[in-house]
Amino acid sequence: MCNLKLVTASTSVSYSWRSSRVSCCSGISLIELMVTIIIGSLLIALSVWSIWDISPKMKLETASYEVMNGFKIARSEAIKKDIPVIVSLVGAGDMVNSSISVYLDKNRDGETTSDTRIYYVVIPNKFEQAYFASFRDCTGVANTIEFSGKGSISSVNNSGKGTMPIVVKLVSQANTDPASYEIVVERSGTSKMENGYTASCL
Repeated sequence: MCNLKLVTASTSVSYSWRSSRVSCCSGISLIELMVTIIIGSLLIALSVWSIWDISPKMKLETASYEVMNGFKIARSEAIKKDIPVIVSLVGAGDMVNSSISVYLDKNRDGETTSDTRIYYVVIPNKFEQAYFASFRDCTGVANTIEFSGKGSISSVNNSGKGTMPIVVKLVSQANTDPASYEIVVERSGTSKMENGYTASCL
């Protein structure tokens, strides 16, 4: 009986010592913790730098999609309502006031007023640093484009059908790659987005 107690006590002491050793060694050392924090900080810094670097490009690209969307809305509304729809572009080279507006010409008189405007975006306000570099057809500046009820371009600058295509070029104040995007509008009224595009007539 005495021997049994001794063995039991010995076993108990041995188990307790092992448990203590496992508990002692199962934690994270201060050096390991510091290394983990440093690596985490570097990863966060790299992520922030990457986002900051691509932000101007993303804004320029999104601004270009927004302008193309304006042309698509104009064509869609012209066909749906069977009335002329006018797109007005303002501020070529203007880093503050570049804007696109779309108007329903319900009276078919070519007038554009705020109560007939269905779409309006000031590019630099919504997409920081992006703006219009130019908007022109093959003969010159094209800042007023009219869609007919069939969805095609019927007038440019209220002085005839113009010479297609119309190219709306957007750039950024920041250095981006690509440096510009172009919205290309054909006689049919269809539009697409390109980068580095130059019309053969220009």
